[in-house]
Amino acid sequence: MPVLLKINLGNLSFLIARNLHAVVQDLADLFVYKVDQSRADDLVVFALFLQHCQAHGSAKAIQAVIEAFTKMFDIGNRSIYAAISHRDLDEEQSQLVLKSVFLLNSAYQAIVVPKPAAALFEASNRASLFAVFGGNPGTTSYLDKIKWMLDIYKPLIGEYAAQMSDFLQTKSHDKRIFRAYPKGLCIYKWINNDVALPDNKYLVSSPVSIPLVGLVQLIQLMVLYKTLGISPGELASKFSGK
Repeated sequence: MPVLLKINLGNLSFLIARNLHAVVQDLADLFVYKVDQSRADDLVVFALFLQHCQAHGSAKAIQAVIEAFTKMFDIGNRSIYAAISHRDLDEEQSQLVLKSVFLLNSAYQAIVVPKPAAALFEASNRASLFAVFGGNPGTTSYLDKIKWMLDIYKPLIGEYAAQMSDFLQTKSHDKRIFRAYPKGLCIYKWINNDVALPDNKYLVSSPVSIPLVGLVQLIQLMVLYKTLGISPGELASKFSGK
């Protein structure tokens, strides 16, 4: 029996188990989404509905809706990134979909995010892959990158980012280097607006920007291996050089 989610561009429907139909239909009837309806996309609407279900639904209802989501958008055979790439979504819409998926994936154990092999790594037996770790100190863009990744992937990286922020802040008090950090190195408090953000001159200084650019790269690496469902060692084995 289909559950209908009524939107101005037509009816988005999906199949749900009969014993959960009434519960999920109630969630659908209460669903109010905030999106430019002239550009509404089924994937975006369903992602918003996933958020709505997580806030208001039971665990069984949420599981059922997640399974319907994976079937409707063929997430079982391709990654969520592939599903997004086949749709004309802007950056904000893409981020909304990813945030919904990874938030639910963390709570409901990978029903939403399968682990298909990355095409690049499948070709690693025919081409050599190299990882280059560099940096771009002298800019404050690393703050925006960390904010962006935490907004989307917080269930995957939030604990690590907080621990590394504490680690860097502690190290900045070392008596050998503390004079280089008169305003500290409390990245987590900066991006959460818990304390005032230092001026740009301080943020682009080498003692501050170099370790934080490194943190950005470590977080990006963590996102990569966690979304692929492999260990750091397995990821490293895909590369010929580091």
